[in-house]
Amino acid sequence: MGRTGAMWVWFMGCFLLFFHLLLKRCRREGLSAALSAPLAFLLVLPFYKFDLSLYLSDTRAFLNLCAAEELWLFLGVLILAVQFSAYWKLSGRMKGETYRHIVHAFAALLIAYFVAVNVDLAFIFLCFYLAIFTAGTYLRHAPLSGRYVETFQGWLNQWLGAGERTKEESKLFMAAYFGMIGMAIPILLLEPKIALASILTLAIGDPTATMVGLKYGRHKWKHNPGKSVEGSIAMGLTIFVLLLLFTNPLLSACIATSVAIFESMPLAFSDNLIVPLFAGILLKTAGT
Repeated sequence: MGRTGAMWVWFMGCFLLFFHLLLKRCRREGLSAALSAPLAFLLVLPFYKFDLSLYLSDTRAFLNLCAAEELWLFLGVLILAVQFSAYWKLSGRMKGETYRHIVHAFAALLIAYFVAVNVDLAFIFLCFYLAIFTAGTYLRHAPLSGRYVETFQGWLNQWLGAGERTKEESKLFMAAYFGMIGMAIPILLLEPKIALASILTLAIGDPTATMVGLKYGRHKWKHNPGKSVEGSIAMGLTIFVLLLLFTNPLLSACIATSVAIFESMPLAFSDNLIVPLFAGILLKTAGT
């Protein structure tokens, strides 16, 4: 199932590249899209050794997985639809930082839901999410024309742009990509139970630290003035409570404290990548 999900992302990346190049040449969106799809599919085939039967076998396995988890998949898609509806309403009513972390938490919780249902389905859904997010990021800036393009791009800008901190993020929202990678690695490499716990630390622990820090953070860390002691304490307590679902209180306290302290460091990479990976490593090492 891992290859199926990865190929969705690869196909979308190739499709957008061909679409962009062709659109520059012919200036016709429909024709560019029609030509880009088969070209992108041709670049998928090498991963199946140019064997269509192997591709069809993977497709059947994916459809069988969906059929086996039909009810849970339907509920997940329904939750996703509700999320997007909520994003639309909240994006114009919340402060940017608050909206950013609400979206962050909701997206990670949805992936955690799928991990609890079926880890293979979770990875495929995460790849689907990544592919759609990449398409949205490109389309909000693409030189498109048409009756509904301005409305569509306006919606994308409202959805994706409301939580941006810098102008650079409007071009490439790296925090979101780091978050998806930070969830994908535990799903692929760790046991489902540990992957679920790791993703929950990202989904709930990290936003809690930021929200508490913004509102109540009075004491800044000397080693990282951008983060507060109050935020780190809130994160540690939240993760401690979460981990009680997976392990004993002593181990939960040790891991929660370690993650909160580690998150307070001036890290070179995004918290969205580091927090779930570090939590997963600790849980794996502890033999959870």
